[in-house]
Amino acid sequence: MRHEMMHGRASSCVKMLLAMGIAAAGAAFGAPDVATSDVLAHRWSFNGNVKDSVTGVEAKSIGKANLSATALVLPGGKHEAGHLDLGTNLLPADGANVTIEIWATLRSVHFWARIFDYGSDDKNYFTMAWSESAKPDTDSIEMCCKGEKHSAFKMLCPYKKDTPCHISVTFVNNGNGSTTMRVMRRNAKTGKIEREHRQVYSGWTLASLVNPRFLLGGSQYACDGDAGADYDEVRIWKGVLTDEQLAANVQAGPDALPAKVSVSTDRALKPIPAFIFGQNIEHTRSALQGGLSAQLVRNRKFAGKPSRQGVAMLWEPYGSTKSFYHQAQGLSVTRHAARSRMPRWNERGSQVIGCLDENGEAGIRQGGIGLRGRVAHNFRAVVSTLHPVDTPVVLRVSANGKVLAEREFTVNAKSRSDWKRIAFEFAVEKDVTAEISVGVKGKKYAVVGAVSVMPADNFRGMRADVIEHLREIGTSIVRWPGGNFAGEYRWRDGLIPDPDERAPLQSYTEIESQPHGLGYDQNDIGMEDILALCERIGARPFFTLNAAWESPQDSADWVKACKGRVKLWSLGNEMGYGHMEGPKGAKGYTDMVRPHAEAMLKVDPTLEITASGPYPGGGEDWIENSAKALNAVAPVISYHRYDAWDGCLFDYTTPESTANLFDVVSKSAERAEAALTNFRSRLPWNIGISYDEWNIWYMWYRKEAIVEGLYAAKMLGFMMRNWEAWGLRYVCYFQPINEQAITVSPFESHVTSIGEAMRLWKGHVGGVPAPIVDLPADAFATDHDDGSRYMTFYNFSPEKPCTFRIPTGGRGQIVAEETLVPGGLESGCRYVRRPGTGKVVNGFYELTLGPACQAAARIAR
Repeated sequence: MRHEMMHGRASSCVKMLLAMGIAAAGAAFGAPDVATSDVLAHRWSFNGNVKDSVTGVEAKSIGKANLSATALVLPGGKHEAGHLDLGTNLLPADGANVTIEIWATLRSVHFWARIFDYGSDDKNYFTMAWSESAKPDTDSIEMCCKGEKHSAFKMLCPYKKDTPCHISVTFVNNGNGSTTMRVMRRNAKTGKIEREHRQVYSGWTLASLVNPRFLLGGSQYACDGDAGADYDEVRIWKGVLTDEQLAANVQAGPDALPAKVSVSTDRALKPIPAFIFGQNIEHTRSALQGGLSAQLVRNRKFAGKPSRQGVAMLWEPYGSTKSFYHQAQGLSVTRHAARSRMPRWNERGSQVIGCLDENGEAGIRQGGIGLRGRVAHNFRAVVSTLHPVDTPVVLRVSANGKVLAEREFTVNAKSRSDWKRIAFEFAVEKDVTAEISVGVKGKKYAVVGAVSVMPADNFRGMRADVIEHLREIGTSIVRWPGGNFAGEYRWRDGLIPDPDERAPLQSYTEIESQPHGLGYDQNDIGMEDILALCERIGARPFFTLNAAWESPQDSADWVKACKGRVKLWSLGNEMGYGHMEGPKGAKGYTDMVRPHAEAMLKVDPTLEITASGPYPGGGEDWIENSAKALNAVAPVISYHRYDAWDGCLFDYTTPESTANLFDVVSKSAERAEAALTNFRSRLPWNIGISYDEWNIWYMWYRKEAIVEGLYAAKMLGFMMRNWEAWGLRYVCYFQPINEQAITVSPFESHVTSIGEAMRLWKGHVGGVPAPIVDLPADAFATDHDDGSRYMTFYNFSPEKPCTFRIPTGGRGQIVAEETLVPGGLESGCRYVRRPGTGKVVNGFYELTLGPACQAAARIAR
């Protein structure tokens, strides 16, 4: 060995003490200690020979594989210039778990030169290379199964020349035909992990390799070069050593073999995390206005410019022709918490109503107010008077020329800024589209600052039924206020306690509210409302700040204002793209947001901060100069993807075009999986991914459809299979309300086909993927602590049924079962919930699923 190059040669006494220390430490790791002799399968120490000290078998030297007194010295060069063939079938042929440890030092870079290569031929192998091609400061990790390659580059690099390092590889057989691979490069002195990468290989285990050879420094490919490197020690262990044990091994050095080692008992696959079911709630389009918000009145705070008659947008005058109307700017009950860097005078207004007829009435009215029958509603107005005199003000609800509810109030304001609140409660017999009005009687003037009509059962201004749907689809994270809208949001306004006083927010590009709110958000739902919503449904708030407008101190103040209730933060949204304000380059963005993150972490060091960027675009510049550069303060990066095809056209005209549409949508989900797998391969493992926007493009501009629910099911299946390998930290669908997970109208709300898929698949949360080999791609199964197995299924074919046969693992009782049957395939159709039709036969759950159907079942012992 070359241990003396790192720390100096260890004496026998020191070796014994180190070994004792490792064994003692292992006892504290929370994993069982086992005798080294029971789990050490192979060991090559290269102390003047190439013999495996466990089996006594000598390795085969290829080319000029030289030995010093303490190490294997490979000169480097073309193929077979010098490497070692350690033997055949050295890793468990039954696919059992295994750990490989290597102490080595890179001396020179050669064309695809291997650290090691374990395989049957050039179409079936697992390999690690010191470099990608012959590029310095690169590396490669690759699994090839029957010629299909799965490659990852720049995962453990840079391997510095003449600098000893410790490399470990673990293979965990997941029991379902897949393998979780984890590689780590540690500092050879401290044992600290410097680089790490994980990946799940579906449909592959070590048992897939037939008579594989273990080539140290050599390759299965005749065109590849041999390594120029020294190897001090190679060990192969049965089982997976704990991280603590590996660190202790490194600190002890390759000379010190512990008497006992700590072997991990962790399950290979982790429980399915709830964070897969995060949701965006952004103030765009009809997600809040006409969606989550219970408010029925449009432009209720009189934002924007008036009509030629002086009446605010979306309102119209009524009553006596002897009248006067004026939309006043500046005379307003609404306010901003702080002066904006970009003042927008049209955000603050009020409606002046003057009746000039002694015996008449004049006012403003708005139609299209959907009222639910036999439900209490609150009608409220914030009013002042032009003069300090008694002024009759009438609030009225009408439909089809008939007054349904009415109340007259006398208002007398001491000044124009002396705002009075008038309100009453009413109900209508049946669902009706009504008209509301606010009027003044007699020769008087009134100033209306805000008008509100809401169902009385609202929760902090939000619809109770929509909140229940958010709970129903498993919402675990709420990302707010955007999205794009975060680029124009002013968080201090959201702290104003009275929603009547919060000024509307105008946005020129990000709000996308034409024709939903004519470019204004009424700012009715603020920060405390969102936090209360999260508490009510059991979700974690995930806030996005606006570093382009705010200062680092502003961001720190926002963290303080949250009082420890918000731990997830994003440093902007889609930064680097043209539609977001701020620097467009990676370095400029990094320089802008780093002070924000540092200031926030000073307030609360437990924050989990996500960096933004144009990911998955942006190229290596953004990964190197932003993702990596910010990793110490923002160890997660935001990833967005929307799938689109054929100009977003959905063709249901013929059975053939419908089948083609379903096929295209299905393949788009597969492309999404491949894209994220590829993106993950470009990142070092210490950078996590927040997949905080996913959907089909322009879902917010069309009716719901069944094919979208199947897309969601397929995407959720991919996430559950790959979340750990992808390094996902959070996932947020964009976005549920009125954008194809929950549809809301004034009279009802319901989950769509996407929402139905989420509702079924959330049953996997907390369960561990079942050890089922060859589980169909369109099914998923998890085993839960109560002993049950939960299964979900989907049939993407719009024409043919599909039969499933899933092992029960000894369970025979169906305790819950449901099938979703499409009420049609074309746009506007919904799923119908039906009882399940599966059965348990000879240890298998059998189910035949009709075209475009989905299903779920839970079976118990």
